[in-house]
Amino acid sequence: MKYPIILFKNNDKTMGSKNDPYCSSNGLDFFKNCIVIDSDGYEYEIMRAKKCGGINFFQSLKMFTPVIKFEFEMKDEKRNITIEHLKLRIMNHVERNKIFWGSLGTIFEIQHLVNEACTFEDLIKIFR
Repeated sequence: MKYPIILFKNNDKTMGSKNDPYCSSNGLDFFKNCIVIDSDGYEYEIMRAKKCGGINFFQSLKMFTPVIKFEFEMKDEKRNITIEHLKLRIMNHVERNKIFWGSLGTIFEIQHLVNEACTFEDLIKIFR
C-alpha cells in the first residue's frame, strides 16, 4: 500500500486521508470496516487496523499524543480503480458534505482542483 491514502466509511458519509501508517494509540477503531484507496490506484476493503510497532517518539511529538504504527487487515485482494472513479466518488462525498469541506472553497473550486489532479497522489493530497 502506497501512502498517502484516502479512506471512506459508512457508505462514503466519512472521508479522510492519511500520509503515513501512524495514529494515536486510541485511534485504531476509526479504521474498522472502511475502504482505502492508495496512491497507486488500488482499492482495499479494510476489516480493522492493528498495532504493529511501539510508540514512535518523533511522531508523538508532532501529534502531541502517544503514536503507534499500524497495519491493516484486509478482507480481499486489492482492486485496481481508475482516477475518474475516485474523482467521482470524492465529489459525490463533497457535494453531500459542503459545509465540512467549505474551507477548501466552493463546490466549483473544489471540482476544479479535483479535475486538475492528474495522479492519485495529487488527488488525495487535496484532502489532507
